[in-house]
Amino acid sequence: MPVIEILGWVWMGIIIGSTAGIVWTSKHYADEVSERDSEISVLKGTREVLKEEIFRLTKPTQKKKRTYTRRKPKK
Repeated sequence: MPVIEILGWVWMGIIIGSTAGIVWTSKHYADEVSERDSEISVLKGTREVLKEEIFRLTKPTQKKKRTYTRRKPKK
């Protein structure tokens, strides 16, 4: 009888421990995912700002037209 009782307690411990482990792991994973999502949204915003800056800097500017003056002929 005591052997069956011990095995019952061992199985109960395994079941409770695995359930607690699954709950803890899912909670830890959810926190990590939310941190990554917030970091991704910040990086996307930074990317957009940098993209706008690159386009602003590489945008071709119109060159001023030169005005040529006639040289006076040499004597």
